[in-house]
Amino acid sequence: DVLLMPEPFDSFVVTQLGEYKDFKFVNAATDDPEASESEAKPESDENKETTESNESEKTETVKTTPLSEKFSAVLGDEVESVRETKRLVDSPARLVNGSGGITPEMQKMYHLMNQDLPETKKVLEINPTHPLVSKIFELSDTELAAELIRQVYDNARIMEGEELNRAEMVARVQDLMLKLL
Repeated sequence: DVLLMPEPFDSFVVTQLGEYKDFKFVNAATDDPEASESEAKPESDENKETTESNESEKTETVKTTPLSEKFSAVLGDEVESVRETKRLVDSPARLVNGSGGITPEMQKMYHLMNQDLPETKKVLEINPTHPLVSKIFELSDTELAAELIRQVYDNARIMEGEELNRAEMVARVQDLMLKLL
């Protein structure tokens, strides 16, 4: 179940509540969303086995893979890390808060108070089953793959609400279009 809370002060209310009927409130934009699946379920004998398998899945998602390494090599220090996730269905990638990062709700509060945000890097989660990500991984043209990876990253940043250098992005898209025609 998902509970959308769009108001900046909602996170403060939820923090105080903590849980409702044996369900913990978990922020989907946090660094470790895979762990939230097991935490969100009440603990029972039937769920203990599921929780153990989720814990092993959690450690698997933290491992670097050739796919995540390919993205990391291109993005370098722009992201805290790159990892594969099973939570994405239709999207090739998304950004989540890194360890110790400021939640989107806190970012809204900083913005409302006209205060500068501390610099924090995000984690790029990629969907290994998405056709775009799969094709990027299979590309032998490393220059084209790097431009596509950068575009996937910028698309995730746009979805996150970040302002980007439009001229640079338009030039990259036009260059990609020329290469693919």
